[in-house]
Amino acid sequence: MSERFHNLLIIDDEASMRHMLRLVLEQHNYRVSEAQNGAEAINLIYKEKFDVI
Repeated sequence: MSERFHNLLIIDDEASMRHMLRLVLEQHNYRVSEAQNGAEAINLIYKEKFDVI
């Protein structure tokens, strides 16, 4: 049986905050993508399906 990873999108203009959240979430087996602003987030949303934004 394959393990399912939840796909998360973090949107924050602070790179250090995105990095910290990514580290914590990846330790709990979440797949994490990052966007610096809303425009980047919208581009990612059109390319990929996220479970949580």
